[in-house]
Amino acid sequence: MPRLTPLPPRDVERILKRNGLRPAAERPHGTDWLHPDDPERRTTVPRKTRIAKGTLSSIARQAKKAIDEFKAG
Repeated sequence: MPRLTPLPPRDVERILKRNGLRPAAERPHGTDWLHPDDPERRTTVPRKTRIAKGTLSSIARQAKKAIDEFKAG
């Protein structure tokens, strides 16, 4: 399993786009992302300067991807 490091939200959004998710809604705390073909694959990217390792792990799990698949796109 590759090691996770904190990432800026812009990098996480690029990874989500490569994994087929699209922005669904802008909220004060972050952006909701949804997969158009599989509505169970949804997550929220918080508005922070860096997204912590635990949050990245949670985002990957909600996108239904393993960490290495998630980062590879």
